[in-house]
Amino acid sequence: MSDTVKKRIPVWERSPYLCVWLQEMAEQGLVLKHIGFFSCEFEKCAPQKRRYRILDKSYFSMNDEEKGIYEDAGWKYVPDERSGVTIFTTDDEDAPELFSDKESFRKYKRNKWIGSIVLIIVWTYWAAKAIWNAYDLFQGGNYSATYGRLHDFDGEPLYLLVVLGLLLVIITGIFLYSVFREIQLIRYNAKTELPQYDNIPYDDKRYLWEKKANKLWTAAIVIVIAGLIAAWIGMKVNDYSLANGVEALKYNGEHPVMLREIDPDTWAEAVPMIENWNTEEYVDDYDIDYMTGKDTGGCFSEGYREQLYIGRIKGEAEREDETFLLISTLHSYFSGYHVARSESIAEEYLGEEVAYDLYGKVEKGAWSKALEEVRIECDGVDYAGYYTTEDADAESYKECQHLLLRKGKVIEIVSYQGPVDLRDKIKLYVDDLS
Repeated sequence: MSDTVKKRIPVWERSPYLCVWLQEMAEQGLVLKHIGFFSCEFEKCAPQKRRYRILDKSYFSMNDEEKGIYEDAGWKYVPDERSGVTIFTTDDEDAPELFSDKESFRKYKRNKWIGSIVLIIVWTYWAAKAIWNAYDLFQGGNYSATYGRLHDFDGEPLYLLVVLGLLLVIITGIFLYSVFREIQLIRYNAKTELPQYDNIPYDDKRYLWEKKANKLWTAAIVIVIAGLIAAWIGMKVNDYSLANGVEALKYNGEHPVMLREIDPDTWAEAVPMIENWNTEEYVDDYDIDYMTGKDTGGCFSEGYREQLYIGRIKGEAEREDETFLLISTLHSYFSGYHVARSESIAEEYLGEEVAYDLYGKVEKGAWSKALEEVRIECDGVDYAGYYTTEDADAESYKECQHLLLRKGKVIEIVSYQGPVDLRDKIKLYVDDLS
C-alpha cells in the first residue's frame, strides 16, 4: 500500500484558505510533501498539528538572505512545480510568523496590489472580448442573416458553432470570476490585522464557499478543454473532400448531375482548359476553377458538388487603393446534391437560396414567399423552382439559369450559364433525386 496520497487542490492557489486546507489535511494524517499545478502529494502519517504559510512570490526569486531568515525561524520550503507562489511549513507551534508586525505585512501585500489590478484589467478585457465574440458569432458579424440563417451556419458544422457559443459563455464566466477573486484578494490584503490562519475553523462559511466556487472553476476549465478538443475532432471528421483542377476530373460519384450530362459541347471545350489551366496558353488570360466531390455542411448529413467557372481576364482595375482583375464569364455551372437533416431544413434552405438571388438579402420569413414566386410544375418531386438572374460581365450567356428541386429532405441546386435550357433536362435531376 502506497505511503503517499494525491488530492486535488480545492481552493484557489493564492487564497489564504489554501493554508487552512493544508492544516486540515495534516490533522487528518496527511502531511504535504509536494505541491503541483492542480494537486498536492501528501505523505501518510499520524494526525498532527502542522502550520502552513503562503507567499505570493516564487521561492526562486527570493535572495539567499530572505530564505535564510525563514529557515532560521523554523519554516521549511515545500517543493512547488508552480513557481508563482511559495509554501512554507513547520511543526513548531512556537515558530514566529513570516511577518511579525502589521506594517511589514501591509507593505508586502500592498506591493501585490499592482499585480492584482493589472490582472483585473486583463481579465475584464478578455471577458468583454468573449462577450463581444459571442455576439459577433450569432448576431453581428460572420453569421448575420443576410444570406439566411441556414446558409450562414452551413459553412461550419452546426454542432461546432453551438459548442463554440457555450465555450464563450463559460470562458466569460471564468474571466468575470477571476476579476471577482482578485478584488476579494485586494480587500483581504487591505485589512490591518495580521492573518490568523491557525484560528480559522474548518467549517468557516467563506472557506466552504471557496471550495464550492473552485469546484465550479475547475469544472468550467475542464469543459472548455473538452469542448475545444471536441471541436477540433469535429473539424477533422467533417473535413470536405473536394478535389480541384485535374484531380477533380477523376470524380465518378453517383451525384450530382454533371455538366457533361446536360451540355456535352461546353464540357468538351472546358476539359482541355481545366487540364492545362496553369500553362502559358491559359494562366495569364483565363480564370479557371473546377471542383468536385463531397460537400457536407452543417445543415446536411450528405452532399456532393460539381462547380465549374471559366472566365476571361480582361485587365486590371483599382478601387479604394485595391487592385483587382476584370473578368468576364465564359462558362459557369454549379450542381449541388444534398441530403438535409430534415424536410423543413431542406425547404428553408432552398427558400434562402431563391430569396437571396431575388431580394439581395434574406429577411425573416421571406424565403417561403420567394419559393412560391419561382415555383414550376414538375412530376416526381415535392417542389421545383426555376428562375434566371443577369450577369452583366458574361460574354456569351448573360442570363444565369437556376433550378431547384426537392424530394423529401433531398435537394438539388443548379446554376448554369450556357446554351441549354435547364427545364429541358429536368428529368435528369428528378431521376438523380430518386
